[in-house]
Amino acid sequence: MHASAGLALTAAGLICALAVHIHTRAVNVQAAGVILAALGFAWLWIPVRNKGALMRRQFNRTMRYLAWDPSAGSTVRCSLAELLESPAEQAQDRAAG
Repeated sequence: MHASAGLALTAAGLICALAVHIHTRAVNVQAAGVILAALGFAWLWIPVRNKGALMRRQFNRTMRYLAWDPSAGSTVRCSLAELLESPAEQAQDRAAG
């Protein structure tokens, strides 16, 4: 990823900001274009060594976060039947068991 990525982001952003005149409820295309253009300019002006490795590392970190399962660390599990039974039935089960 060299200067071509920054130029592509800048070009796409300026096209969206200046040439596209679509009005939608969900996305403001002009604002998205300005954001893309700013990212493209930042990509071109900010000196970062090995931008490809940095982007891969950020991508992998994001994917690990999105794949995280919070229930995997929990060891307490119960069945649906245990969740649905009333407190009186639970008390009877504890007294009988």
